[in-house]
Amino acid sequence: MSPETRVLNCLVVDDEAPAHEVMKSHLAKIEQAELVGQCYNGTEAYQFLQTRAVDVIFLDIDLPELNGVELLRSVPIRPAVVLTTAHTSFALEGYELGVVDYLLKPIGFPRFLSAFNKVLARVSGASALPAAPSHVTVRADGLPRQVALADLHYLEGKGNYVRLHLPESKLVVLQTMRQWEESLPAAQFCRAHKSFIVNLNHVARLEGDEVVLTNGSRIPLGRKFAALLADRLRTQRG
Repeated sequence: MSPETRVLNCLVVDDEAPAHEVMKSHLAKIEQAELVGQCYNGTEAYQFLQTRAVDVIFLDIDLPELNGVELLRSVPIRPAVVLTTAHTSFALEGYELGVVDYLLKPIGFPRFLSAFNKVLARVSGASALPAAPSHVTVRADGLPRQVALADLHYLEGKGNYVRLHLPESKLVVLQTMRQWEESLPAAQFCRAHKSFIVNLNHVARLEGDEVVLTNGSRIPLGRKFAALLADRLRTQRG
């Protein structure tokens, strides 16, 4: 690590011990991260922040005593915040509070890494990670195929298989939606339904319980993912 590289002091706030272990493991893999505190409820976190400055909080929302949103509203000097939760219902409120990113549990390391990179860019004005890939290589029909992410309109899950919808073709690959969700660039792709991941660049609009794509295709919009997808679109398009 070069002398000018910024190391971020990180605080993890979650009421579940297994979640702390996941976050500790993820942070330990990042050279620019230092875990300086762990809190298990909102009151404990509030007291910690009165005595210790941190650069970023990885914050669960559903906390005892003082929930995550209440904690954010009570802290006069707020560090960068990444929400970590199993619920999507707080997405819009979280972004209104200026959080950097919103991670849905269970949190895989690639998605966590993407969020950390956003924090680093905001805090220090520098990106610690290489640019997101523009292509992926998949195996379809027994042959390796290179797919440009810009051409990938959406992905459709079918059990242990995923169908990739491209402008002129569809490819079926032996992978799960979870594997794709953790590996795709979070700034470009978002879950729209338990069986669909959509490329934000190809979304024309949200219409009721459907996502309308720029090519006229329609895919289902799950209630669980609607608020998060809407906010990702607003963030992307300013």
